[in-house]
Amino acid sequence: MTTPPRSIECWLEALGAEPGFRDSVLGDLAEEFVSRVDSDGENSADNWYRREALRVAPHLLWSWMRRLRVRGAVQLVGVMVSSYVTLLMLGLLVGGIGYGVLRILGLPTEYHLPWGNAAAASMLLAGSLVFGTLISALSGYIASLLGNEAPLASAVAYAVVWGLIEVVVAMLASGFPLWYRCAMPVVVVIGTTAGGMLRVNRLRAPSSVAVPS
Repeated sequence: MTTPPRSIECWLEALGAEPGFRDSVLGDLAEEFVSRVDSDGENSADNWYRREALRVAPHLLWSWMRRLRVRGAVQLVGVMVSSYVTLLMLGLLVGGIGYGVLRILGLPTEYHLPWGNAAAASMLLAGSLVFGTLISALSGYIASLLGNEAPLASAVAYAVVWGLIEVVVAMLASGFPLWYRCAMPVVVVIGTTAGGMLRVNRLRAPSSVAVPS
């Protein structure tokens, strides 16, 4: 039996579209995928499926948004707030443990950005982008975990809201380099979405739309 790439299919399923519309879209993609495997080979069919997944994903997301209504919107806000609070509590816990360790070891607990050294400051900011990516991924994972009815859609919505907040912060944080202020919203959106995708990948729902070869 020939089936589309399961991970991509899981991501599309997790966008929370109306079931009938979702099954119709995934079924059409699966049928075309089988046809392309027969005519062009599996690698070519995989590449085609990835491109089509990017094309249909906004339509599936739009279907999910139209289904939200008031109750769904309130639940989504709850997922976002819960994800942020959970991440904040984890950050405070880790920060508190780190602070305690530094105090026990007698190391300095205060640090100032080395703005006088451009190279050192750039390396530190680049490191903070890497750390921001990891934190964003964890946040997206949590949002996807809490928004179990539409796990990836919940992570994407959280990524968009958090990214917009970072854009506003970047406009106000004039003391930081322009490249850093531009990069942070992108890092947040990509990292949060990737975290949601990772969570969906771990679920690997069994409801695949498969077409016999």
